[in-house]
Amino acid sequence: MIKVFAWKGVKFKVMSAVRDVEQVKRIKLLYIRPNEIPREIIVPDTQRTIKDLVGNPMKTIYLDSATKGAKDKVILLYNENKDKGLVSANRYLSHYGIIYGNFVIALENKNGYYKSLTNELITKYSELFGSESIKETEKHIKSLIRSRVILREQLRR
Repeated sequence: MIKVFAWKGVKFKVMSAVRDVEQVKRIKLLYIRPNEIPREIIVPDTQRTIKDLVGNPMKTIYLDSATKGAKDKVILLYNENKDKGLVSANRYLSHYGIIYGNFVIALENKNGYYKSLTNELITKYSELFGSESIKETEKHIKSLIRSRVILREQLRR
C-alpha cells in the first residue's frame, strides 16, 4: 500500500512496511553456499534480499558478458567483509583467490540493475561451481596450509 502526502506543493510517497509480494519483481539467481552445489532460487528483486543472502557490504566480481555483444554482464555478489576465520571458504577463483561465505550469481544490466539468469547461464554456472569446483577449492586450501606449515618450519630454523 502506498500513501501519498503533500507538503508545501511537494509530494512524498511513503510505503507501508508490509508490501504486497506481487508488486515486487522476482528474479532467478544461483545461490552458492560453502561445500554445496549451486541452487537455483527465485527471490524478490530487492537489494535487501541479496544482502540477506550474502551479507553486507557486498562486492561484485564481473565474470563475463552473458552473450557476445550483450549489454548484460554475469556477476558474482559476495560479502567482502566476511571474517575469514569464522566463515567457511566457499570457492577458489583463480584470478580472485578464495571467496568466503555465501554468494550469488546474477545478471546485471547496463544501468546496474539485477536481472534473472537465463536457463543456459544457470546450467553453465551450475557446472562451473559444481562438485569439481568444491574439490578444487579443497585442494587449493590444503596446498595453502602445507605452504604455511613449511614456511613456519623454515622460519623456526
